[in-house]
Amino acid sequence: MFIYGGLAHANPEKKNIYDEWMKKSTIREFLENQFTVILSNVLRIIVYVAKLNDDVISQTQVNF
Repeated sequence: MFIYGGLAHANPEKKNIYDEWMKKSTIREFLENQFTVILSNVLRIIVYVAKLNDDVISQTQVNF
């Protein structure tokens, strides 16, 4: 809802729902905080998987 409704405006129906949510300050603050927490966790996982991938690649390479 945040990405396709509020940030990218790619979906008019979602944009309307997003706009309704943002009109209410208590809901807006909660949702914005949750979005930030979720996004932070997703980015942390991406960085972890990238490092894990690099570690596996470096351990499987054969030195000639």
